[in-house]
Amino acid sequence: MSSFRNRRSLVPISLVMAVTMLVAAGPGSALADTSHGNIGAYSVHDTPTDPGLLCTYNADMSAIQSLTVRGPIIWNRDTTPEVDLRGVGWRFIVNMKLGSRVHKVYTSPWAFTNGSDQYGVQLPDVTVSPALKPTGHYFVVVKVFWVDRDGYPNAFAKHRILNNVRNTVGNATRVATPLCDGSYN
Repeated sequence: MSSFRNRRSLVPISLVMAVTMLVAAGPGSALADTSHGNIGAYSVHDTPTDPGLLCTYNADMSAIQSLTVRGPIIWNRDTTPEVDLRGVGWRFIVNMKLGSRVHKVYTSPWAFTNGSDQYGVQLPDVTVSPALKPTGHYFVVVKVFWVDRDGYPNAFAKHRILNNVRNTVGNATRVATPLCDGSYN
């Protein structure tokens, strides 16, 4: 596993690729990952077959009832020859896109646990039911973090969930969607 410092030589190439991807993807698109500090390994559920967000609607799809955000898997940083056990954690932010504006709707509390550099810790999924408007389009950003020896967070990575699934209450049928709309009527 390479550290964040070892990837600095790739920044110019990555920047060119990122700009190219943004231009090709069009307005409203964003890169999924950003990080700060010496991060460890992590895995976020975010593929078409393993979506990171479940949007649950009432039976007639007229109102969104809840959002379930899948918990990430986090490994601690490998900083010694021994097993490294330190704090890791996560939180998520629900954002509403209305026209060209983005508003934070809900920020989850931090969830902390001890992580190992040898075994990933699967953090639990979280379901929330914040007041959501039927006219909004919702997306989630997951933020994972690592703490230093003194117990203070000193590195983080953010990931925008790009693969969402909509579901109706009592219906097992799931439909993939890039954003969770407030209503599908």
